[in-house]
Amino acid sequence: MKKLIYGFLVVILTNCASVSMTRINNAPYKADTCELDVFTSKQEIEKKYKTLCLLDVKSGAGAIHDRSVTGNIDQARVWGCRCGGDAIVLLQANQSSSDGWGSAQAKSLIEVIKYK
Repeated sequence: MKKLIYGFLVVILTNCASVSMTRINNAPYKADTCELDVFTSKQEIEKKYKTLCLLDVKSGAGAIHDRSVTGNIDQARVWGCRCGGDAIVLLQANQSSSDGWGSAQAKSLIEVIKYK
């Protein structure tokens, strides 16, 4: 019984986040901690740019994860650097409500861009 309870708690606390990346154009890899500009719409961007990657980000549903759109943006920063980007743009964001078991989840579509 103790093993069952422990297993259940591990699943509840650690339900993993995920990021899937679709590469559109190539650029040199940057360190995971690179500086990126963050935009919430394309209208904010004042420079010419090209799209490098699209990121489909889903927050973890576990109790120890940041299940917000802001948490998704933080996850996307690392992937934006790996893609070689100068900035990320939030294209879509959905925040589901909790079902009472702490399983609210944020889903975001984020574009990684490189300035020309």
